[in-house]
Amino acid sequence: MAVHLHLHSFYSFLAGTLSIDRIIEQAGRAGYTALALTDTNNVTGVMEFYVKCRRAGIKPVIGAELRAGPVRCVALARSWDGYAAICRALTELVISYPPARVVTDEGKDAMGEDAATGEGKDHLGTLSEILRRHADEQVILLSAHEGLLSALDAIPAERFVELCRHDEGRWPSLQRIARERGLRTVATNDVYFGAPKGRKLHGILRAIATNTTLGTLPPGVLAPETAYFIGEEEFQRCFADIPDALAARRDILDACTVEFDCDSSKFTRYRDVPDNARLQRLRTLTEEGFLQRYPDASPRARERI
Repeated sequence: MAVHLHLHSFYSFLAGTLSIDRIIEQAGRAGYTALALTDTNNVTGVMEFYVKCRRAGIKPVIGAELRAGPVRCVALARSWDGYAAICRALTELVISYPPARVVTDEGKDAMGEDAATGEGKDHLGTLSEILRRHADEQVILLSAHEGLLSALDAIPAERFVELCRHDEGRWPSLQRIARERGLRTVATNDVYFGAPKGRKLHGILRAIATNTTLGTLPPGVLAPETAYFIGEEEFQRCFADIPDALAARRDILDACTVEFDCDSSKFTRYRDVPDNARLQRLRTLTEEGFLQRYPDASPRARERI
């Protein structure tokens, strides 16, 4: 069984290097039967990922990496309701942490200032509170911040302790914490690029994001050298002594099934007007927006409406 559960596309802006097409291509070459997309604080690529995975015969697992400052976890949707809850959580996160700010693992931006919105932002408190409100029908992978394990004891979601390949030095302590809390561990790799040489492009993106040069990148900005799209043989080799963490991927995969209706049209539902007046409401709002955005009422813009 082959599956990545922590994977960034180039929709993890100025960090991930892989297009959705490239991800599908690499998954096909590796013989992967399922794949999760977990971009940082957004689900921009979800629909493209879902459609293209289905076409390629790969099961799409829908999720996101939720990040508040240096505190992060991976949320995977078990169902449509779980996906909706992730979207609500992301809305709150992006309000608290606007994506224009770059955050390193030390919680600092490129100028060395606190990257929180406001002085002394409680990163752990922010993320744990959001998850307590919006963790229904999800599987949560936790590892990057051990305090989050304690903070999320009561959330309505199945939790796993994530053993990320690059974090091997912490595996024993994370396994001990998992045993103490009665949680299972799961093997992941936190992918940002396709092959080891892809780290160069990743570095350029991080330099752009932090407004620095490659030689002066702040500590913690770059993903580890191992953050590439590994195949199943490499997974098995890396986690040979922890077979349960490898097996947990299958259980998570089986638990996470989100179905999107890609065949029928979707229009806004205006609950305060009768069914026969909804189209007129849409037209009225469209005309108001048109006049605001195109005061010269160009024929080309009118044609697009």
